[in-house]
Amino acid sequence: MTKELDLKLIVSLIRKKLWIVLVIGVIGTAAIGAYSTWFTKPVYQAYTKLIVNSPVAKAGGSSLI
Repeated sequence: MTKELDLKLIVSLIRKKLWIVLVIGVIGTAAIGAYSTWFTKPVYQAYTKLIVNSPVAKAGGSSLI
C-alpha cells in the first residue's frame, strides 16, 4: 500500500502548527540569550592602537597630503 502526500495537506498542517514553531523559536532564543548573559564569562579581549602622525615624505617622493 502506497501513501501519497498531498502538498496542500502538508502546507495546511504547517500553517496550523506555525505558532508552535514560532513560540519554541522565541523561547529557545531567549533561553540562549539569558544563558550567555548570566552564565558565561568573556574569554577574548582586543586592543587597538591608532597612529595618527605620518612620516615626512622624502624629496622627490609623492605625498598623500
